[in-house]
Amino acid sequence: MAATGKEFSSVSPNDAVIAMRSWPRRYTALLRPIDDESNDEKVAQIGRDGVSALEVATDTARTWALIEKAMNDIRLHDETIVHPAVVDQAQRQWASEIVEPLSSVLAQIHDNANSLADFIDGVGFNDWNRTGKLVGGEEVSLLQLAQIAVATGAGNLRRIETILAEL
Repeated sequence: MAATGKEFSSVSPNDAVIAMRSWPRRYTALLRPIDDESNDEKVAQIGRDGVSALEVATDTARTWALIEKAMNDIRLHDETIVHPAVVDQAQRQWASEIVEPLSSVLAQIHDNANSLADFIDGVGFNDWNRTGKLVGGEEVSLLQLAQIAVATGAGNLRRIETILAEL
């Protein structure tokens, strides 16, 4: 399983809820620091690593939706099989090209972060150790998925900062 990083392995469900609720504000502040649509062109520019800040933000929103679906499946069903893309960024290959404006991507970040925060907040204490099996046999728990959601938010926010600083 892709590591969530030592800094996220101690994230509790309550910490995850707080982090998820903070991401919309933090992503908006970084991607659209002022209400100026001319910034949309900058965030769509390709950075040194071959992606734009807009693509990374879109990946974040899509990943949170993927994680929430996996968490819901694990919560509702025994012996759930989880695609490796849920836990490993290298496995994620989105079928569609990013053609959405920044305002739409920020709305998706807002909606998906808050939806996942609501989901995490609604998981009962006894359910946090429920697991699904990754293709290949390794198990992943609901708690690990919440930690991966937080790690995704933080890692992609840092990646966007780097891309924008290089432009």
